[in-house]
Amino acid sequence: MQKDFDLAIIGGGPAGYAAAIRGTQLGAKVCLIEEKKVGGSCLNSGCIPTKTLYKSAQMIREMEKADLFGIEVDGCRVNLKKVIERKDQIVRELTDGVGGLLKRGNVEQVWGRAEFADSRTLAVEGSGLRIKAGRIIIATGSKNFLPPIPGIDGANIIDSSAALSLTQLPARIAVIGGGVIGCEFASIFRAFGSEVTVIEMLPRLIANSDADCGRALEKNMTLQGIEVCLDADIENISDLPDGKKEIVYKSGSDSRKLAIDKVLLAAGRVPDTINLGLDAVGVKTNNGSIMVDEYMRTSAEGIYAAGDVTGRELFAHVAYEEAAVAVENALGSSRTMNYLSVPKSIFTFPEIGSVGLSEQEARERGYELVVAKFPLRGSGKAIILGDYDGFVKIVAAVRFNRILGIHIVGPQASELVGEAALAISLEATLDDLAATIHAHPSVAESLKEAAMMALNRSLHV
Repeated sequence: MQKDFDLAIIGGGPAGYAAAIRGTQLGAKVCLIEEKKVGGSCLNSGCIPTKTLYKSAQMIREMEKADLFGIEVDGCRVNLKKVIERKDQIVRELTDGVGGLLKRGNVEQVWGRAEFADSRTLAVEGSGLRIKAGRIIIATGSKNFLPPIPGIDGANIIDSSAALSLTQLPARIAVIGGGVIGCEFASIFRAFGSEVTVIEMLPRLIANSDADCGRALEKNMTLQGIEVCLDADIENISDLPDGKKEIVYKSGSDSRKLAIDKVLLAAGRVPDTINLGLDAVGVKTNNGSIMVDEYMRTSAEGIYAAGDVTGRELFAHVAYEEAAVAVENALGSSRTMNYLSVPKSIFTFPEIGSVGLSEQEARERGYELVVAKFPLRGSGKAIILGDYDGFVKIVAAVRFNRILGIHIVGPQASELVGEAALAISLEATLDDLAATIHAHPSVAESLKEAAMMALNRSLHV
């Protein structure tokens, strides 16, 4: 059986469902093919469920310092069953919401795994159905990376998806990977009461972020009681007689052993392009990532790609925009994708938000810089919140005072980075930001203060 469409999309994650909705808005007849559930990793096993657990962890931390605010709390404990139930309910609600949006947009949903039969036809495995479309968008997302460590596939070794559905808190857990995913889970488990060790092969945490952010996070995680092991090379993981796991790793010239209850693999994610039949239709890949140009076009005419499968910026908010660019171009427009103003949020304690170039990246590109770092100890609102061990850092070019990057460590950083992204997107200058009146008292004022500091007009430091 064959069905004909203007646009066919493989994958129902953020890029996939966003592409489907945008396609129908533009008048196209759209088919969305999904193997499992709409929402992808973000909604089912990533962004949404992890941030739900993070909120529970945040509540614990707030209650632990209630006395600072004159509130007496007679103990608190984690009911993991209720935490997981709340997470599941939120995921169901949002998944149903996405399904409703697709239905309202008259997107035809097909369940199953799709493979290219030819450059305009997709075969849906096990159904006998063939989908023919004038344009096809690949949005199959990403999957957890499994590092080549002896013993990595044994018992009590879990990935981030399994970590979201534990029925019992591990007394001691080791997190392999000090990137965004690893640091977020480490923060959550520590707040819940587990002893946590983070093992990272690179010399600092969140290595792709500004160095000051990585150093601040390492300091705060250490203060929270999280053991951070950097420059570490894991040799093997094995079983101990008591059912625990033993990790043997090297840090420098020292060989160390660590006994834990569970191992959480958080070594990153890789594009999911298995069994799509890409070679047969001429879609080129690079280390598993589908290669696209600034128009989100692949190497095969009429085939586009968006989201994690491109291997560029593995964030749902980037996937949404890539999907819009891909669909609009597939249907006749000529839009390009701009990655310079992509905001990045890390939900740790404290939160971290970054956009634009880090100081190191800007120097490597040859910019003459002015750099300012406004400490949140100068923010009245941060002091009111009892959360002022952080900063707003601005990296700007001396020429025209153009803002190149903004990096935030502290309360509400994941919200404040939206304003920072707008500043980068509009090519704002230090003068523009310094002249923008912000509400008082607010943590957001710190963005203005940082710009004023860079202009040698500091008010509160």
